[in-house]
Amino acid sequence: MDQPRWVDGALEMFGRIFRGATVYPKAQGIWRDESPSHRRRSIERLEEITSRVGKHARVNVEPVQLATLLLEKTARQLSEAEAEALVRPRRRASG
Repeated sequence: MDQPRWVDGALEMFGRIFRGATVYPKAQGIWRDESPSHRRRSIERLEEITSRVGKHARVNVEPVQLATLLLEKTARQLSEAEAEALVRPRRRASG
């Protein structure tokens, strides 16, 4: 995954929406996980980001609004090959 591209895209989007954005230290990422606990962590992360953005920009942003913006931006930039790779089952290494 081209992480710098996603960071730049997020900065650009937040810069346009909130007239400025700040990059925080590198965060640790995780791979797709369909478990209920992963979905809960994703929602908690969106809540954390919107809380921080709301305080910094003095605007009210709901997690679902952020998720929608991220989805729209991702959908515009996602190639067919990347989309296929996302939905293709991953092979687990046997050990």
